[in-house]
Amino acid sequence: PSSGGTILSIIGTGFTETRDISVKFRIGGVEKKVAGSYDPITDSLRCLTPDFSFEEQEESILFPQKCHVEVSIDGQTWIDNPDDFLFYSYQISVLAINPKCASIKGGCKMFMDISLEESMVERLSHLTVGFRSKGSNKGPAYLEPEKKLDIEESFEMKSEKDTGARVKEETIPTNNMKSANVNPLTVNADSKELERTNWILVDAAYENGSITCMVPSLENKDLEELEFEVDVSINGQQFTGQPSTFRFYDIYVRSISPNNGCSKGGALVTIFGDGFFETPGKKLKFITKYGERLVDLQWGKKEKIYSFYAPPITWLFGGEEPTPELINVLKEDLVKVEMTLSGIEWFDVGHFKYYDPEIEKISPAPPLDMTLPEEKRREIWESEAPEADPFVGLKTEAEIEKKRQEVAKKQKDEDDEMELLFKKAGALISLRGHHFPKSKNILVRFIQGNSAVLAQGIWKNSTRISTIIPEIELPPGIHELTVEISYNSQEYSTSGKKFKYMAFDKNLTPEQRNKLEEEEIKKLRKPPGRK
Repeated sequence: PSSGGTILSIIGTGFTETRDISVKFRIGGVEKKVAGSYDPITDSLRCLTPDFSFEEQEESILFPQKCHVEVSIDGQTWIDNPDDFLFYSYQISVLAINPKCASIKGGCKMFMDISLEESMVERLSHLTVGFRSKGSNKGPAYLEPEKKLDIEESFEMKSEKDTGARVKEETIPTNNMKSANVNPLTVNADSKELERTNWILVDAAYENGSITCMVPSLENKDLEELEFEVDVSINGQQFTGQPSTFRFYDIYVRSISPNNGCSKGGALVTIFGDGFFETPGKKLKFITKYGERLVDLQWGKKEKIYSFYAPPITWLFGGEEPTPELINVLKEDLVKVEMTLSGIEWFDVGHFKYYDPEIEKISPAPPLDMTLPEEKRREIWESEAPEADPFVGLKTEAEIEKKRQEVAKKQKDEDDEMELLFKKAGALISLRGHHFPKSKNILVRFIQGNSAVLAQGIWKNSTRISTIIPEIELPPGIHELTVEISYNSQEYSTSGKKFKYMAFDKNLTPEQRNKLEEEEIKKLRKPPGRK
């Protein structure tokens, strides 16, 4: 950079150790001389480049600029360097970075937009990107030698007759140059010669107007701060000094709730976890066999959660109108859900299930054996109960027909019981239908007018859900209740199935309740037309 301080090696022949090694840099009419030293290991000369930042500020030199370099080992005879040296503006900086955050696992590709002129691009060979925690940024924003070079500067402006150039001479005592510690011929992101305190360095490349690198892993680092700054070194030694803000994250998703919703969509889903934070790059992705669709995420600052509204199932088909058959196929599958905070890295959140439960009828539930211990009765009540095939083991047509009639009679008796008679609080009932996903979070809603009471639903199988009728505060008498079910406490079925419910006056004694119940049953069972 034009601000100088780059450790430079000059390769040639006939070099030797003297007290008068000097290197001269000339840009146009401005010439500056610095002291150098001899490196016996590489048989080369080395020096620190001079500072041209004043000329840049005064706009007397516009960068980038090629610089003519000459060397002298006796302070009098100057030898031309056949290769020129390029100074670039010390004010160069990264315009934007993407992504602006990444997992502590590292491994994703980062793009850093930067404007480099062709003359610079041609010379890029030591691109380095550095990551440093903001909690440890008290050090310099550049890569410095392992032991800081103690440079004494004295400036003398003079005129040389052979060039007519203005010369700014910087005298650097050769005994301060560390010939063994810093070797610029082998400098790279892993070089031990460079000061690495608080910096994590990675090699970078330049392509299509961007500097690219792989984000490093922090999994084995002892970190107290995940907010970082990122800077780039064009020459592998000095950063721009104008870092960009970057954040590492360590995300853990604990749950997604609810993890299901009706096909019409609209359920508000919350993602709970640790390490969440706000970022403009957050998105959700629904993945099915029919493709991938992006879903907007909302940030809950107070609770530190993410949330989204479940899209309609038809939306997952990529804008095409799906057939009912395709929708049913997708209902049978679990939708994979992934999340990104950067737009580049994606990680699993869980699965989402679409469902549309259909209640076909309400029937009495099989009674529990009251002679069993309460704990055993609860175990039986809460356990699954696959539907038994009543025709298993039957061989003859007569046997099958007989069983068919028995099953039909039983179903008719149950239907008549639910249609003609009433149920009261504490009774066991079953909701029979289709498309009942297995879940422990089923709610049964008992609706009368504008009021409703909830009860826990027990999943028995994909066609039956059982529940206990709760106590419902209604005027004494028989009322019609509508029953619907929900898997997420937000969306309910719309089957509209009803049954009769008997409400009692709370002041009645048990004997009075029983007598009233018997009288109501007699009324309901009385054949039509009889008084």
